[in-house]
Amino acid sequence: MAEQPPEVDPLYSQALDLVVKNQKASISLVQRHLKIGYNRAAALMEALEVGGIVSAMSSSGQRAVLQMPAGEAPPPDDAAPAGNVVPLSSAKKGAAPRPVSGAAAPEPGAGGDSPAAGPKAAKAPKKEKTIDWGKYSYLLENFTLIYGTDTVWDGGKRMIMKLANMAHAHGADMVKIWKASERRRTVMQEDVVFDPTNTCDPEHCINLFDGFRMEPQKGDVKPILDLIRFLCSRAGEESDECDQIMHWLMCWFAYPLQHPGAKLRTSVVMHGDEGAGKNMLFDLVASIYGKYGALVGQDELEDKFNDWRSCKLFVVGDEVSSRQELVHNKNRLKALITSPTVQINPKNLPRREEANHMNVGFLSNEITPLALDNSDRRYLVVYTPRAKPFAYYKALGQWRDTGGTEAFYAYLLDYPLADFDPYAPAPATAAKRDLIDINRKSAERFWLEWHSGEIDLPYHPCAVQQAYRAYLKYAQRVGDRFPVQRPTFTRMVLRMAEAEDSYAQEKVMTPPTLEGRKSVRMFLTLPPPEEEQGKWAAECVESFEKALMKYLGIGSYPRSPGDESSGNGGAE
Repeated sequence: MAEQPPEVDPLYSQALDLVVKNQKASISLVQRHLKIGYNRAAALMEALEVGGIVSAMSSSGQRAVLQMPAGEAPPPDDAAPAGNVVPLSSAKKGAAPRPVSGAAAPEPGAGGDSPAAGPKAAKAPKKEKTIDWGKYSYLLENFTLIYGTDTVWDGGKRMIMKLANMAHAHGADMVKIWKASERRRTVMQEDVVFDPTNTCDPEHCINLFDGFRMEPQKGDVKPILDLIRFLCSRAGEESDECDQIMHWLMCWFAYPLQHPGAKLRTSVVMHGDEGAGKNMLFDLVASIYGKYGALVGQDELEDKFNDWRSCKLFVVGDEVSSRQELVHNKNRLKALITSPTVQINPKNLPRREEANHMNVGFLSNEITPLALDNSDRRYLVVYTPRAKPFAYYKALGQWRDTGGTEAFYAYLLDYPLADFDPYAPAPATAAKRDLIDINRKSAERFWLEWHSGEIDLPYHPCAVQQAYRAYLKYAQRVGDRFPVQRPTFTRMVLRMAEAEDSYAQEKVMTPPTLEGRKSVRMFLTLPPPEEEQGKWAAECVESFEKALMKYLGIGSYPRSPGDESSGNGGAE
């Protein structure tokens, strides 16, 4: 009888004796005699199948016992049977049995060809299967079931996989025994974490982070510092301002390496002509992170299967938005930069949530790489100069391939961070102001030019309808075929004025002399007087109307969509 190692159910031997003695492979038999639950009895039956004691389940749900009780084993195949009985295994189909030497001739009707010649020969038992206990121990040590899913964590390969794929790789029988073992490890889904700080309890959690592979080595970093200084040379009008931007960028690179897992609330946008070296710089930093760094494009950003986000600390977005998709992708990029968690949706695996430790940089050759809000605080924008000669970048590549990356890693680990606040807004640059201006809506640009005196219209209190009529004419002149509706226009210019610290207010007032109109919605560019506000509003409307008619052209002006008024002074 086979001895069962201590790794398997301690009742295995009792179950084996019970099944062999009764010559019945029944889960209910094991369950009743050993007084255990159905699941444990079923697991014991599967273990007996792997051990070659019982057969696999047939299509009718039955199993055969393949081992005879002690002392009742069938004779070996090569043993001669008694009398004139010939083993069926040695008889040819349709041939008469060969008499055994020394045996009496059979009596008529007592044997020979007759189908009822004698008892049916016993079926030879199947060869007993062997269990690889070394592989079983390997599965117990390296695999963990993720509760509530059909997936496991492979600690040897450090990956999440399906149970079916585990069975393909290590054998279905071994996986069955592993699943039935009381020593099998199980964790909850929320205990599968990505924690670069290594503060999670390894006894209860699976940490997807296992450290950086690159080893820092002190060395010459002058070539890469010269490249960064060159890329930041247009960040300010004065050299001191450029040096400050370069220092902030170095801190932005260094802080997450000195504090693994730190999530900065800012990002870097570097755009300009092709070949300046921005990709070389960010690829160099990404290589320090190894498998925790990634280069992604538009396809990865929009793909519903986004497992590229899993276990990432540094991500480089290369040309992530075309001009038509700038606004569409703005909120998606915002979530990558500021959200504390990300949703991971791998193909053919369950969706899960993971802590967001990504720090993201964006590279582009376009003039408008991203759409930024007027009050943006997240992005440092650097516009790079034209590329240097090819020989410069060839020498830089040779430096990188001969230990330069390791040297830059060591330099960043020692870079001073005393004056760097990881949660402060990114510094403003001229390139950022230009990028914001390029992405402004026509209503915002109208207010800016109106406020600064760039259009032939006084910045003066007026009716909201008058300001909107002026905007429609402005949109026509600048080629905007789709001006915004009046309510949207009002909200946009008020918000723009607030962002520029300029007084602006919308207020309903009652002028006494506007052809019977009871009230008018005013756009105020300065506080109204405390007394006789209605009279003051009427004077403002009449005064502004003269300048507006000149701006619009003699005798005509564009109407607002849906406006049925006759344009009497803009009164509502």
